[in-house]
Amino acid sequence: MASKNDNYYFESFVSQAKFSCIMVEKLQSIFKDFNVNDLHMLMDEVHLIEHTADIKHHEIMEHLSKEFVPPIEREDIVALAQMLDDLADALEDVLIMIYTYNVTKIEEPMKRFLDLIEKSISELKNLLENFSNYKKDASLNNWIIEINRLEENGDLLYHDALRKLFLEDHDARYLISYKELYGILEEVLDTAEDISNEVANIIMKNS
Repeated sequence: MASKNDNYYFESFVSQAKFSCIMVEKLQSIFKDFNVNDLHMLMDEVHLIEHTADIKHHEIMEHLSKEFVPPIEREDIVALAQMLDDLADALEDVLIMIYTYNVTKIEEPMKRFLDLIEKSISELKNLLENFSNYKKDASLNNWIIEINRLEENGDLLYHDALRKLFLEDHDARYLISYKELYGILEEVLDTAEDISNEVANIIMKNS
């Protein structure tokens, strides 16, 4: 088990993941009762969460700049903290893209995609909550495998949704906007998988 001082980074990674959990829960609520007239207000609410996540990221970097011997390699802390920040950014981008492309209806595959994202980020939070005990806890690999499985399911959903989109009779503006939105949803799942793979690499390097 890591020491109290070492735990700062592991606890901070969990804090970053929790911000993404809050954001995805907010997005699920928005998708469930979608009202295009509320978008400006909702974007401000989501941005506030993302901004708070940014502050946490900066705090980690500042702490690391004063650290003499971190518990894992410095570049690994930087990479993992940045990837977790990227995850929060990508979640905010979902709502920004809905506004930018004037999406007026949330289709059912988008809700299913967001459910996969919620499960993936929840598993990621569980992984990070146990990360500090990586030298003794062999079960960490189960979360990594599950996050990879969810990303594979997301790939299938992405391709099925795009095929359905192009099989149906839509104008170019509709096709472009929904294609881009499915793309950012897939990017969120990819980022969660990348983070879990980064954790796996760190574990391997330090075992």
